[in-house]
Amino acid sequence: MSILEEDFFKLANEQYAELVNSLSAEDAQAWEHGEVESYITLFGTELMRRLFQSHLDLRYAQEEYQKGVLGSDGEARPHRRKKTQRQLETLFGEVMVTRVGYSTQTPEVSALYPQDGKLNLATDKYSDGIRRRVAEEASKVSFAETSETIAKTTGGEIGKRQLARSFAEETSAGSLVNVKRSR
Repeated sequence: MSILEEDFFKLANEQYAELVNSLSAEDAQAWEHGEVESYITLFGTELMRRLFQSHLDLRYAQEEYQKGVLGSDGEARPHRRKKTQRQLETLFGEVMVTRVGYSTQTPEVSALYPQDGKLNLATDKYSDGIRRRVAEEASKVSFAETSETIAKTTGGEIGKRQLARSFAEETSAGSLVNVKRSR
């Protein structure tokens, strides 16, 4: 890993060092296993969120500008927009995806974000991991209980309305069938 790449993972490395320091501390040696597990779950989830964010930031830094960007509609997108951002709600919490956008001055022609395609991002803000958990939980309990479970067991959050919409999309795409078969 180059020095530049290490800089992108600085916050994740700091979180890891904090975890190790806390778990190595004298008072932590008196914790019961449940306390250790809870601590690692809470602060480990934040470590994973920071790793994810660092990875996305590194990808943006390495993203090369493109020329002659054409949409599937045949329209050219000659205007480059740097540092456009969108939220991504993951199992570890929310991260920001920074990427380059390409647009035209015609208002009805939407901008294109090649990095979104490379990451296979959905049009809403929910990750595949959140979608999978929603499909698994919503097939067993109510949307309200599913929303609570997602919030309690991951770093992510999803409201009941968004959950219902996501569940409908997952089941219509056949993803729920795949989830049930993989159990």
